[in-house]
Amino acid sequence: MENRLAKISAMISVIFLVMLVIIFEKIPAYHEKVKADSTIVTQKSEKEIGYGNMEMNYDDNLQIPLPGNVKPENVKVYIKMIYRKVNITFEVKDNIFDVSSMVNTAGREVSNISYSAANDKISIDVALNNYYKVFWTVKGSILYMRFLDITPEDTVVVIDAGHGDYDVGANLGTIYEKNITLDICRILKQKTADDKFVIFFTREDDSYPTVEERVDFVNAIKPALFISIHCNWYDGGGDINGTEVLYNVNDTAEVNSSQWLAQIMEDKVTKACGTYKKGLVEGNSIHIVRNSSVPVALVEVAYMTNQKDLELLNSDEGKEKAAQGIYDGICEALKQLGKIK
Repeated sequence: MENRLAKISAMISVIFLVMLVIIFEKIPAYHEKVKADSTIVTQKSEKEIGYGNMEMNYDDNLQIPLPGNVKPENVKVYIKMIYRKVNITFEVKDNIFDVSSMVNTAGREVSNISYSAANDKISIDVALNNYYKVFWTVKGSILYMRFLDITPEDTVVVIDAGHGDYDVGANLGTIYEKNITLDICRILKQKTADDKFVIFFTREDDSYPTVEERVDFVNAIKPALFISIHCNWYDGGGDINGTEVLYNVNDTAEVNSSQWLAQIMEDKVTKACGTYKKGLVEGNSIHIVRNSSVPVALVEVAYMTNQKDLELLNSDEGKEKAAQGIYDGICEALKQLGKIK
């Protein structure tokens, strides 16, 4: 009788173990997919690593395996450091994205990662614990991403693309100031990609950080320079034209003040764009100007109400010239500060 009971007990144990295996095989955490609905998958980070060299490899902080039909040039990475966040988007067939093989070893830097999918588009939000320099690349169908601390040795510049989202700024029909300033910043980002100074943009897409968020970000990371890009407007008609730059009157430093930076930016932008040098303007009516704790220059590149200026602002060639002028101004200011050669 006892032997029979032992055999029955053993059989029950085996059946129980088999059932456990089947149950675990069905749990989504083991075979995780994100489909095109409102589903959001969240992964908490646990492990901290040290920094190696900058070559992207399997030891990087974050690795995201991309579906086979996603081309590297179609992966969009928006560094929204003003929100301590990075957004990654790409389109996928059938809205299916396998996240089960994703690797995240940035326990100190990343607080959580959220995934969502809709309309054939995957969106990944990487929330960070602090402000970091972000390096990324796509190799062999894997997006590698690395987060590095901002150090006192870094030379940091913040560029602000004025307006955004519902705040279109000045506009003539479908020509919006918000799009012009963003286009100039995108060109400027390409020009600074290989430079030795660190550059952050308050926005890299059609979003609207509030003016408080913009200047709070600047005052938190203390860049060497803060430059805001805008287009001008004159209600009285199209006769007024040219470039003017606003500065912080409260910045009374004897050297390297806001006014010093504004003068450099006006000189370089008017030279590159061929615009009339309209002069410097006290800018303390503007929130981000009067509240900046670092040298700030708000560059009104040209007037949308002037036909010649508008042609400059609304053309690819004109935006290239504006970006070049701003880039030249940044380099000149950093040279005078002794930050670059």
